[in-house]
Amino acid sequence: MPALLNTSLFIHREVRTNGFNNLICIAHPVAAPGMYHGDVYLQKTFLGRFHLHCEANSANRQVNIDLSHFDPLFHHRHAHMRQGIPGYSLAPGGPLVLHATEHHNGLYVVLEKVKEERNAKSAGAAERTPVPVFDSRKLMNRDYVMLRPVATGDFLLRSEAGQHQVRVHVNTADEGKYYHPSKLDPVWLRLSADGFNESSVSIQPFQLILIAIEVSDARLEFTEVLTSSQ
Repeated sequence: MPALLNTSLFIHREVRTNGFNNLICIAHPVAAPGMYHGDVYLQKTFLGRFHLHCEANSANRQVNIDLSHFDPLFHHRHAHMRQGIPGYSLAPGGPLVLHATEHHNGLYVVLEKVKEERNAKSAGAAERTPVPVFDSRKLMNRDYVMLRPVATGDFLLRSEAGQHQVRVHVNTADEGKYYHPSKLDPVWLRLSADGFNESSVSIQPFQLILIAIEVSDARLEFTEVLTSSQ
């Protein structure tokens, strides 16, 4: 039986972390134990919520969440899937990995930690107050961005705040053949206060670029460099 090709992977050529698509994944380590709510948005439109319980006895060292599953159209096409607010469990320090498998563009997540506070007026009853701890539009120190370009050509990976940049060349097929992604080692980049550790990289289509964020409030953009002939 032939494998089905997800054509949504070929829709986007560019991406920004402050509203991303299926070209990237964002990984955020959740350090503090407790209950969290994650609100999923598509270009400021609320799509849905997930619950995350960070606990020491969790067997999960990583949680992967496909944000495309929160689209009402996805639920319409997959009516057999369980409805309701999805819940996940994660060991402290493990990464929450956010990605998309469909065509969506402009996705982001706001993660809030639920704090229980005692209300003296109601005889010590506990009230849950959400406290924002992460917004995927503003990357934090120790976050990771995983970029997997598909289209060939020349691109710029740029930090919007510091205007630091890396020139990325995505090679064309070698004699009409593409390398399988599993056979390609990732390219490691680091974004610090001094900028990126490399000024240019050359990769194959689908080769992973792994970017370690070492600054606060970082926003990245990956844009195509158009030549005069284009």
